[in-house]
Amino acid sequence: MRKSMAALLVGTALVFGAGGVFAAGAPGAGEAQRPAPPPGTPTRAGQIMQAAQAASRIDPAKWDWPAAATPEVRKEIIEGGYTPEELRNIFIILARSSGDQWPSNGVRPTEPGNMNAPGFVFHGRGFRGLEAFYGSNGYTGGVSDRVNKVDTLIAHGDRVYISWIIEGRHTGKLFGFPATGKQIQVRESGMNRFTKDGLTIEVNDIGDDLALYTQAGGKLSFPDKPQ
Repeated sequence: MRKSMAALLVGTALVFGAGGVFAAGAPGAGEAQRPAPPPGTPTRAGQIMQAAQAASRIDPAKWDWPAAATPEVRKEIIEGGYTPEELRNIFIILARSSGDQWPSNGVRPTEPGNMNAPGFVFHGRGFRGLEAFYGSNGYTGGVSDRVNKVDTLIAHGDRVYISWIIEGRHTGKLFGFPATGKQIQVRESGMNRFTKDGLTIEVNDIGDDLALYTQAGGKLSFPDKPQ
């Protein structure tokens, strides 16, 4: 049975994509010239869901691992004793965080798709405040070669708790600051809640906006210490 499920995962992975950066970032130089997928090509969401369902039924050590997971978090997941539902949710989170960097075989997908359930709610703290203040969308166009490195992940029931480092280069306007060409490295953390069929129903994210602000070129000024 295990061998048959492993074969299913490998076969499913062969229709997926490779290369690139996180889907939330700006397209790469060759992105605009990419030809349209053939009719009937599965959406990105459909591809992720197929692989997640297959991965939930086999040993995580044999997964075609999404690129976002660091070796440390892979080890924790393999040894975590998670249920099939929790493994499916874990795989979905990692695949979405990896963007076009996962999976490593087959035709590269071109459509992100929507994996949110009806009634989906997003609670964002940190970067959202900077977006509102500067009237810009921040990462889109501001950071190139973006990669998410997930180094903490815990699943329990319908929830996945996750923390990751965003890495990239400041090559465009970032929350009002002009490009510096410098490396950006910022931590975000969040909680994702899933429905029984694997759709995301709620996300709570918080970002280290102070780190982003200073790395983008912002200056800090503190008042004198109170007497």
